[in-house]
Amino acid sequence: MLAPGIHPVASMRSELDALVDRRFAGGDRSTALVIGSGVNLQAAIEVGASALDWERLLREIEAHEGIVWDGDPPRSMTARWEALLQRQSKQRASDREDDMVRTVVDRLEHQTEQIWAKAGGRPPPLYTDLLGKRFRDVVSLNFDDRLARAGTKARLFRATSPAETKLRRGSTFSVLPQLYQRYHLPSAEGFTRIWHPHGRSSSQSTLVLGVGRYGRLVADLDVGWGRYKSAEREFGEAPSRDAALFPAPRSRRHWTRRQIARWSEHRRAPGPWLANGRPAQRMSYRRPHEALSWLDVVLMSPLLIIGCGLGSDEFPLWWALHQRARNQARHPARTQVPVVLVTAEPRAAHELDHLRGGPGGLCTAVFPTWAELWAWVRSI
Repeated sequence: MLAPGIHPVASMRSELDALVDRRFAGGDRSTALVIGSGVNLQAAIEVGASALDWERLLREIEAHEGIVWDGDPPRSMTARWEALLQRQSKQRASDREDDMVRTVVDRLEHQTEQIWAKAGGRPPPLYTDLLGKRFRDVVSLNFDDRLARAGTKARLFRATSPAETKLRRGSTFSVLPQLYQRYHLPSAEGFTRIWHPHGRSSSQSTLVLGVGRYGRLVADLDVGWGRYKSAEREFGEAPSRDAALFPAPRSRRHWTRRQIARWSEHRRAPGPWLANGRPAQRMSYRRPHEALSWLDVVLMSPLLIIGCGLGSDEFPLWWALHQRARNQARHPARTQVPVVLVTAEPRAAHELDHLRGGPGGLCTAVFPTWAELWAWVRSI
């Protein structure tokens, strides 16, 4: 059993392998993959390049601004970012933040070009390997579009509202880009969506950096949560439900495994598609809860998290993990969906202290070395 807490991978290898091999009827993996900056770092190392080091980047900005610290700077990158905004008096903090975000975007784009050049103009192998695993949904906590660039015919999808529909303020899709926008990568082998909860470097306005922008995201997450629950209730309880699947209305807590599987197939289906069979780049939804978001994927899916330490800076993901744990609290253990973070034995034991006890239901699987972890990733 993939129980919350920290465990050596040897004690749970068969369960871990079974987790990542859960499939939809068409063969795509139903476990959603969540990737962090560690994937970028490994992909770059393998081709002899370097990936963005946030601490080094912030040090360079501090040096350029002549900022020095009395002792050590804040350990949290988000808190350090906020401190940089406050330690200058020439601009409003919001204007200064826009300038700093542009610096981050420029650095990311420059490093992407360097990584591709080191790889001989081709995508680094780790990205193509991950895309070849047929995960239906990949949630990237990174800003860059490297994974989508490694795919073929990746297209950005946007959810919209009908022009004549007047939704209440704060509920339109235009103010929730991080929730609904994603890349679609269709292929003969399957269909992959790539989500960017923190925004994309190709759209600077979507980037979430600093406490101010994280704070404004909270309201968006709450809107997304309400929409997800509306869709869930409609599937199992509304008069329009599938009567063969649900002879009588049934709340999510009492669904059978068959009903849960059908819900997942329905909610996370490939597409949407155009009449000619090509993936749509835009779709209008009169009822907003019909649109799929990354929050839906995280709330309802088995999760595998790779290359992410899940520190306090990953606030949107922690919010989603705790919310899904609350949502499953009264569900039978056999119908609960697990969330597993894989990592390697740290240099110091305290580096995993924030994961002890399994917050948000998190199971942490510890490999002896990073080499063994990446070998496992490629073997799945």
